[in-house]
Amino acid sequence: MLTPSRFLSRAIGLGGLLAGLASLAPAVRGAAPGAPNVVILFADDLGWSEVGYQGTRFATPHLDALARRGMVFSRAYAASPTCSPSRSGLLTGRHPAELGVVRHLPAKVARGQEFHDWPQDPAGMPSRNGLPAGALTYGHALQRLGYHTAFHGKWHLGGGERFPVHFGFHEQVGTTDRGQPASYLAPFWPDPVYQDAPPGTYLTDRQTDDAVAFIAANRGRRFLLSLFYYAVHTPKIGRPDHVAAAKARGLTGLAAEYDAMLRSLDDSVGRIVAAVETAGLRENTVVVFASDQGSWFERPPLRGSKEAGTALFEGGARVPLLVSWPARVRAGSRCESPVSLTDVFPTLVEIAGGRVADYRGLDGRSLLPVLLERGPVARERIVLYRSYDNQYAAVVEGPWKLIAHRDGHHELYQVLEDIGEADNRAGREIGIAQRLATHLADWEASLGLRLAPGARFPAGWVPASGGPAR
Repeated sequence: MLTPSRFLSRAIGLGGLLAGLASLAPAVRGAAPGAPNVVILFADDLGWSEVGYQGTRFATPHLDALARRGMVFSRAYAASPTCSPSRSGLLTGRHPAELGVVRHLPAKVARGQEFHDWPQDPAGMPSRNGLPAGALTYGHALQRLGYHTAFHGKWHLGGGERFPVHFGFHEQVGTTDRGQPASYLAPFWPDPVYQDAPPGTYLTDRQTDDAVAFIAANRGRRFLLSLFYYAVHTPKIGRPDHVAAAKARGLTGLAAEYDAMLRSLDDSVGRIVAAVETAGLRENTVVVFASDQGSWFERPPLRGSKEAGTALFEGGARVPLLVSWPARVRAGSRCESPVSLTDVFPTLVEIAGGRVADYRGLDGRSLLPVLLERGPVARERIVLYRSYDNQYAAVVEGPWKLIAHRDGHHELYQVLEDIGEADNRAGREIGIAQRLATHLADWEASLGLRLAPGARFPAGWVPASGGPAR
């Protein structure tokens, strides 16, 4: 079993990550002439099949309009399809496994507790309780390029000294150390955050109000706004008028609540884009929309969801991602190549006029050449990794996807022809399966993640299950 100390020295080792990440930062310099404003809209648990522009039954007119004015990445993956790890990868451009964040943060973390264990994890792997000290985020990167940076909403990467204001953001709004609200109708939680919200205020609306106010107040300077929604994570509570409208269309119970939550999220996107337009900034503002992982529900045509044991199937790992930048990105464009949420960091650096080479060891690759239709994504494979269950890793290479299990067996799918992952070809495409399995083993070894024989399988542990959903 890997102890926290061994995990620190091996999995996080990069020549002393904890002591050295901040020292890799480039010098401060101003924003490049004509550099755009940046708005990141990051949903929670919104599945790839739950946005209308993917041709699904869900009504998301504002997201659809945003997609029409930019580029849709139809094969975007969360490097670790789980709440906290996915956030860590998006923010830092590094693989969450490299940072030591391989699971979501527990609800209660004792002060000074750097790692936690997960009894159902067959690997017995400790997971870090937040970003490591000194980790650089895209907030740091854009601060150094002259941007005013703000983080709004769900962080879930630690509290206190691990809050966003200590990781590259000048200000934070609506942020707690919690993974979800107690209710989407005020009062949202017992924390002092948003205690001024009148009873019954809807949380997504309050987040949107704050974001709109930020855009108006900062229209005269270059800014980065990261709005990380709490929606559509549990509890499934929609705004009452939207719930009533959903029921009038024949939906009931949980389906009506979820439809209402999604409508509020979509309305928020519309209001924020309108605020950028009102400020006269739309042409040269980059708007990125994405989700941290797949849906709570399994939604055809994809298999799996965020549920334990299925999260590395497409329904859990493939996420919505679109980028709209009217001044530079062709409206209605589309990228069908596999990309990762870790690609957002280097993309923002290049967009803002910085040098990606100043940030060593990134997992992500800049998507700017793709956005400007000047070249392909500069990578061969994407590795997905989490540590809860028997199903723990995947490798995506072109149309192929290998899924690895702690008990030693593999699955192989041709996801362009078999998006529902129904036809396991591991026994027929042996060469491809072996190549991808070898790549995964080499990658794990490079991070010190290769487990020694005898990794524990707890009594009562059942393969492909293993704990509650996140």
